[in-house]
Amino acid sequence: MGGFELKGKLNVKIPEARGLPDDTDAYLRVYVVEDKLIGSEDRLAIKCKAEKNTGNPKWGLDETKGLRGDDYLSIKVVVKNKSWGPDKQIGSVEFSCEELMNQKTISGTYPLDQGGEIDITLEYEPGSAGLFGEFESTSDSD
Repeated sequence: MGGFELKGKLNVKIPEARGLPDDTDAYLRVYVVEDKLIGSEDRLAIKCKAEKNTGNPKWGLDETKGLRGDDYLSIKVVVKNKSWGPDKQIGSVEFSCEELMNQKTISGTYPLDQGGEIDITLEYEPGSAGLFGEFESTSDSD
C-alpha cells in the first residue's frame, strides 16, 4: 500500500441523512484511515451524537480539522445506530485521499447499506494546518 501526504485543513459538512430505518438513533463517526506497516488503521477524527428516534436525522455537522501526515489512505464516514447495539452500522462512505487531493471538494448524496442516504461535503485546503493543528484521535464512545 502507500498513503498520501495531506497537509492542510479538512472541512467536513454533514447536515443530515434521510430515509434511514424508522426509530433509528443514528450517530456519526468520521475516520482518517492511515497506512500502517501491516494493514491500515482507522483514527477517529470527528464524532457526532445520536439523533434520537428518527429516520431523518439532522446533525448539522460542520467541523474543520488539521491534517499533517504522509500516510493517509482515505476519509471514512460511518453512520451507526445506537438502538441496534454497539458498533451496528447503518452504512459507510469512503473517499480516497488521492481523489480529495485532486478535486479539493467532494460533495454529494450517498446511499447507505441498510437504507437511506446521507449528504456529505469534504473540502481540503492544502497548506498549513494553521490554528487547527493536527486532529487528535478521540474516544469512540459518546
